[in-house]
Formats: sequence, C-alpha cells, structure tokens
Amino acid sequence: MKFNEFSDKAKSLYSQVAQEVAKEVMKESKNINDKVKQKSNSDSSSQNTLVKYGEDYVSNPTISKAAQLIYEKSIEKAEQFIDKYIRPYNVFEIIEPEFAKEIVNDLELKIEKGKKTDQNYFELTVLYINLNDLYLALEASKNIKDPNIKDRLKLALQISQLGNNDFIEFYDKNIISISDSNIYNIFKRRAKLALEVNDYTSARSAMELCCVLNPISQTDQSDLLLCYEKLGESNLVQIQKDILDNIGVTI
Repeated sequence: MKFNEFSDKAKSLYSQVAQEVAKEVMKESKNINDKVKQKSNSDSSSQNTLVKYGEDYVSNPTISKAAQLIYEKSIEKAEQFIDKYIRPYNVFEIIEPEFAKEIVNDLELKIEKGKKTDQNYFELTVLYINLNDLYLALEASKNIKDPNIKDRLKLALQISQLGNNDFIEFYDKNIISISDSNIYNIFKRRAKLALEVNDYTSARSAMELCCVLNPISQTDQSDLLLCYEKLGESNLVQIQKDILDNIGVTI
C-alpha cells in the first residue's frame, strides 16, 4: 500500500468503524432489542446483553461498546469512545516525516478543540522526538499530568538533549529502560554512532529495535544485514537477505 493510500485510510478509520458497526448492529436491531428486553427481565446481571445477543455481528469488546453507544443513538458519545480507544495508528511506528506531521496536525487540532488529554500530549511528544524537534517535544510533555506517563517519557527526553559522547554513555548504562521507551529516533541515533566507529555489536542491538518499529525501511534493514555479516551471524544473514528481498531490495 502506498503512503498516501495508507494515510487516507488511517484518517477515515474512525468513521468507517462507526458506520460498519452501526450497519451490522441495525441489521437485526428489532430482534436484538426484543432479546435484550427479555434477558433484562429474567437476568439482573451486569453482563452486556447487547454484546451477548449481537455477538454474530460484533464480537470485539471495544467495538461492541462503540456499537452499543451507536445503537442507543448516542453518536457523540460513540465518537468520543472511538477516539479514545481505537487509534488508526501506533504512534511509535510513525516514522515517515510526512505522515508524522499529518498526525501532529490532527492532534493539535483536537487539542485546540478542547481535547487536552494526556494521551494526545503523549503522542505529540513522541512524534516531536522522532521529528528531531526537541523544543516542541519538551513543550508538549509539560502538559502531561499523569505521573506514570511522565515517567515513561523521562529518559527519552533526557537522553535526547545530550551530546554524542554523553548520549552513548547514558544509552549504554540505561539500555533496558531506553529500549522500553520504544522511541525510534533514539535507537537510530545509537546505531548511527556505533556504525561510525565500526561497533557492530552495539549497532546490531539498536538497529534491531529500529527494524521492529520501521520494518519496511530498506536503509535500516540493509544496515542490520551489514551488522550480521560483520559479526559472522550466517543464519541471520540469510534471514535478513530474505527480508530485504520481500521488501523489494535485490542483494
């Protein structure tokens, strides 16, 4: 799928979910409603009866909740629920600058409209770090109130402000916590610095993390292949060549 196609699909996913769920639920709305009423009279449990009797049409609990809100004609509540729990992207995997900037614009628009949530500010911070805009990343992070979310970003923001030598030292001393931060730009920087001095062991571990977040990058996958070759990992070399072949790179 081309980038523009994926972007368009991501943008319209919220409305598609609402439309499709509503369509499927309303197919048998009368039958479901009758059974819900019947069940409510005979069973006072807190089980979501709409989900139970509509399971042929909506089985995923998250989608089911959205469907219930739509079924009750609470369209605004359904949109709020979908926006909160169903994201058409994983913010950690938004590496392509053009796409990242589109998501940034969408998040900033939501915030302007009053949706000043920790989740929105968290995603903005991650996107700005990956866009190498540390100032805006720090500004966005200041609006986060949840201490757990703040802690999750603390190391990423701290290491991003360091010069190369201090960056390497900090990264290597906190490698587990840094890996858990899941920030592509940090992994990419560590791999680049390691490759510059032919430190293929350090480059390998960082580049493997890059490839998890950005699997279709020819550059990242090629750099990882180089690491495996230099380290004599023959089995991994062949696997890596297969991966590159699958994404259209001839070795």
